[in-house]
Amino acid sequence: MDLHKKGVFNFPVSDIKDAPENFTGEVNIEEFWDSVQLEMICRGFVQGRAKNSFSVRPSFEYWGPWIGKNTRQSEMALNTEFEKAISAKSSTEAEVSMVSEDRLVDELMKQKEEEQQAEVRPSDVDTPVEGDSVEDRVLRDCRNAAGWVEDNKQQFSARVDLPDVLGMGEEEQAEAALQYGRLWKEDVDEHEKEAILEPFKFTFYITEDMWKFCEEIMDQRHYLAYCECHTE
Repeated sequence: MDLHKKGVFNFPVSDIKDAPENFTGEVNIEEFWDSVQLEMICRGFVQGRAKNSFSVRPSFEYWGPWIGKNTRQSEMALNTEFEKAISAKSSTEAEVSMVSEDRLVDELMKQKEEEQQAEVRPSDVDTPVEGDSVEDRVLRDCRNAAGWVEDNKQQFSARVDLPDVLGMGEEEQAEAALQYGRLWKEDVDEHEKEAILEPFKFTFYITEDMWKFCEEIMDQRHYLAYCECHTE
């Protein structure tokens, strides 16, 4: 089954520039999501507060939801969000100034989706990992991330399912890691890529819990980590 995804970016809506007058709403979603994946991958190699040179700053003309290849006709998708911004700009600015921060947080937390994912995905380019093989690193980072989750259970509002690979025997782990290494060296199709990453995923049931994990494990520690969130 194809997976449909949306991106979440942490910056004020007021910072988004208006779309060009000749913008028709068509966005190349393959190009956009490739750039997002590249930014996430590079987080694992950026030291401290150094700038990520592959950072993505979406705009109305450069943003689109991911729609699985088997459920769309082409790489182009229609993004009409810019039309909402134009028609409601003046009234929205007045309304937002009257809404409290607590009210905004409450409204956002009420929104639920069937499935949200946050993944650091290997690109099609063989990226070196200094002093370590990518196969060894993904297993080590997976264990360390699981250790952090176990030590900080009190921070989460719901249970967190640890990756299946951690419950495997040594031979199965080695095979899973070997398959994972292919993602950095070979051209693997989307369905096979999902299957290879599945044993390495942390599963969350509250969106806020997943973002806590991403901030600590991906942004702060720069681990190779994969997670998904299932909400009712």
